[in-house]
Amino acid sequence: MSEQDGAQPASSTPGPAGPPAEAPVTYPVDTQPGYPQPGYGQPAYAQPGYPQPGYPQPGYPQPAYAQPAYAQPGYYAPATYAAGGYSPGPYGYPAPTTTNGLAVASLVLGLVGLFLIPILASIAAVITGHIARKQVRERGEGGDGLAVGGLVTGYLGAVIWIGILAFAVFLPLILVASSSAASVG
Repeated sequence: MSEQDGAQPASSTPGPAGPPAEAPVTYPVDTQPGYPQPGYGQPAYAQPGYPQPGYPQPGYPQPAYAQPAYAQPGYYAPATYAAGGYSPGPYGYPAPTTTNGLAVASLVLGLVGLFLIPILASIAAVITGHIARKQVRERGEGGDGLAVGGLVTGYLGAVIWIGILAFAVFLPLILVASSSAASVG
């Protein structure tokens, strides 16, 4: 190099042109032996010793048939809609079943029979509960637990309110009978 280029020779003593040129700084690169560090170009996709996918291996011919097409993971074809407005879920899960309306009505009537309308709602809960259980078995609908809940609350409400009425009717009769027996003797 000549001094006309503007380049200076690397020396440790300052010369007439200025301070000495510094050596470039290099940083150590942590690499594992046998595995090259990828550069800034295109990344290496294949592992060492394995060919990249889509290219035939040396010594093995490419198969003559076409590979099957696969969908993207997480995406599936648009589903047809089953009865009730539900679509079948991924991976072949069956569509959710509909809940029997009489089973819901039975549970609601049973709760109403416990607290608001004592005997009439309880009797209606028992009737609709039995009909709902039969329909659930025949149609394959959901709601058997609701129907059983309606039956339990219906029978429980009927027994409780009949017991309360019996106590309310027979208590005065028992009191009158015991007071008349005490006044005679």
